[in-house]
Amino acid sequence: MVAYALQDNPKQMLDPALGEGVFFRAAKQFAKSHRFNLSLFGRDVDPEVLLRANHSGLNKDDLQHVELRDFVLDPPAQMFPSIVANPPYIRHHRLAPSQKSELRAFARETIGHNIDGRAGFHVYFLIIVVL
Repeated sequence: MVAYALQDNPKQMLDPALGEGVFFRAAKQFAKSHRFNLSLFGRDVDPEVLLRANHSGLNKDDLQHVELRDFVLDPPAQMFPSIVANPPYIRHHRLAPSQKSELRAFARETIGHNIDGRAGFHVYFLIIVVL
């Protein structure tokens, strides 16, 4: 997936749900083997993410553009030429009622349509990625 996203040698890549940094590690290796510079950008809501990503082989420079922010409700203002993601699959009944309400309002404002209340978090996540 990373090789496909980086086939045109973009200068930047975003992983909006960083986790342990699997996509960052693959992107770093791909850019190195294809001899181009790549800046890695990421987001996650879990403060332990940076620690786990560091333990998985990423260094401070690799993680310098990672923010602890919600990708969906606080999307980046910047557009990225390459996005690689594993959306967080949180089922609707695990979302707090206030969070569901905020997500549905976000969808209404963003795409002009209501999203079914049974939609999981990944649906909202993908709306941002596609836009």
